[in-house]
Amino acid sequence: MVKTMTHVTVRVERDRPGWFAELVELGLYAHGRTKGEALEKLADCVLDYWFHLSKDPALRRTEPCRQHYQFYQDYLWPAVLEALQQYPSPSKEVPLLPLIAYRSAFLWLKGAGSQKKFATSSSS
Repeated sequence: MVKTMTHVTVRVERDRPGWFAELVELGLYAHGRTKGEALEKLADCVLDYWFHLSKDPALRRTEPCRQHYQFYQDYLWPAVLEALQQYPSPSKEVPLLPLIAYRSAFLWLKGAGSQKKFATSSSS
């Protein structure tokens, strides 16, 4: 199953012995025994990668990290905000983007990106 949301493509497939989840644009992936576990691990991976990109200016100057950092700012964070508005509370089967939002409260407090940019993106 492949879902695309605001230029964010999440691929989730059954594999042996469990599930595989990938955020295609960043080339990040995770495995889990269940679909939910794979998505949770992928959300953690996405947040860990953002943490490293946001804290290391030298890393952001190299390719493909520069493009990935831009992807977070232009597509991923606005898509997370959009998804969070659609799924305001956790459920048993939460898609990847709201899961990232729930796990990233500290990023919002520290400013994952421009809040003004998010407000503009979410209103269009």
